[in-house]
Amino acid sequence: MPSPLNDLTLTRAWGWGVAVLNEGPRDVDPHALVTTGPRGLAILVRHAHDVSVIEVADDEEVPLATARVHLRTFEGTATDLLESARPVLADTTIDVPDGTLSLGDAEHELTLAAPARRVRVLVTTTACDPHGLDEVWVDVHPLADREVPATTETKRRWRR
Repeated sequence: MPSPLNDLTLTRAWGWGVAVLNEGPRDVDPHALVTTGPRGLAILVRHAHDVSVIEVADDEEVPLATARVHLRTFEGTATDLLESARPVLADTTIDVPDGTLSLGDAEHELTLAAPARRVRVLVTTTACDPHGLDEVWVDVHPLADREVPATTETKRRWRR
C-alpha cells in the first residue's frame, strides 16, 4: 500500500460511543459497527464509560475507556485498498462537496483536506467487538468519475 498523504490518529474517550466521518447518516444503526450515508459514515467505537470494574479510592474518578481512530488519505485511485490484512467493515463512497474531511463527535472534531470531492472509504479493524471498536482505520482515496466499488452499501445506495 502506498504511503498516505495525511495520517491522523485520534485516541480519546468517546462519550457518545460513535466516531463520525463528515456528515454521518441521519439514523445510526446501533447493531452495525459502521453505518454509511451519502456524505459520511458513523463508526461504533468503545464508549467512554465501557470500562472494566476496578477499585478506586472514594476521591478518585474511574478512568474512561478510550478508542483509537486512524484517518488516512491517499492520492491515486483506491485499487490498493483491497490489500488490507485487517477485516473490512465497510467499503463505500461518499461525496465531499466542501473538500474537507472531519472526524469526531458532538464533543470534539478534527478536520483535514479531502483528496477529492468524491472519495472511496475503507473501514478496517484488527478485532471486531459488537459493543464498539477499540481501534479502527479509515482509509480515504479519491474516486475516478466512473469508478464505483462493487459493495453491498454502494449497490444499495446507487439503486435508489
